[in-house]
Amino acid sequence: MTGFTEAERYILQQFKDSNAPIKDVLAKFCELKVDEYRRSCTQRMAHIPRDPEGAADDAAKAEAYEAFIRELLGT
Repeated sequence: MTGFTEAERYILQQFKDSNAPIKDVLAKFCELKVDEYRRSCTQRMAHIPRDPEGAADDAAKAEAYEAFIRELLGT
């Protein structure tokens, strides 16, 4: 992991290896944000005039939240 100090990498690895309740809260938050952005993406494309740029932005945000939680939880 570039950009992290040795201490930060250690702390991050400890967090990933732990069963801390905050992991569940973060996972739920990210799932809710993914759902929110996917819903918004769908709505942007369902209305006339369509907003493909906004929909693409929302889709990218949903993917980013999914990738974040996958990386953080190691799944």
